[in-house]
Amino acid sequence: MSNKRTLKDYYAELRAIAEKDGREDLMKFIDGRVALIEKKNASKGESKVQKANVKYAEMVVDVLAEGEKMTCTEICKALPKVEDMPNGWSTQKVTALLTPMVKDGSVVKTVSKGKSYYALA
Repeated sequence: MSNKRTLKDYYAELRAIAEKDGREDLMKFIDGRVALIEKKNASKGESKVQKANVKYAEMVVDVLAEGEKMTCTEICKALPKVEDMPNGWSTQKVTALLTPMVKDGSVVKTVSKGKSYYALA
């Protein structure tokens, strides 16, 4: 998806054309639109769930630091109870927390006989 062109890319091209033609009014309009896009992107922050997941991910790392390779079920059983999750930890939630850590290399995932094992890198 890195080849996907953004509005900023198109506006940069249009600005170059407007600058070549000496169209100050178009350049001012394009600069205003780019400023709106940058303002919108700057205001995006983490959602409440994303902030909570950071805390949960740290808890998962703490559990992994205690032992060797562990399955999601073993990690779920080792995690402390959390007030935010009345039904407790689920393997789906733990897997969702582990996936980004596997991608960035802080956690290693190995598959043996159809079971996924996780350990700190």
